[in-house]
Amino acid sequence: MAITQAVIDFGSTPNFRSKARLCYWTASDLIIGGTFPVNVTTVPDKNLVTAYASRVVQGSADVQAQVDSLLCTVALQNAVNATPMGDTDTIMLAQAKLQMKLLAGVVTTYT
Repeated sequence: MAITQAVIDFGSTPNFRSKARLCYWTASDLIIGGTFPVNVTTVPDKNLVTAYASRVVQGSADVQAQVDSLLCTVALQNAVNATPMGDTDTIMLAQAKLQMKLLAGVVTTYT
């Protein structure tokens, strides 16, 4: 994991920002259709994530903040820093799906 100049440059391109927004909309569409990310397993979590996905599709969620959060993922940073660059499109969609739980406000509590 490293936030290098390559990662910063990659995150600054309009192409990245457009694809990242599409990844979140795709993840939201999948969730609304009943296909949940692997980290969303309980009924309460599914309800929260579905409500959030609905807000994404309706345009009331802050997709720009989500786009920036993708650059913080180790998997994407590693792909961007690789030579040759890795499959960033697949990684962005996978990470967007996993982030939906956190973005929906589902917080893990430890007892």
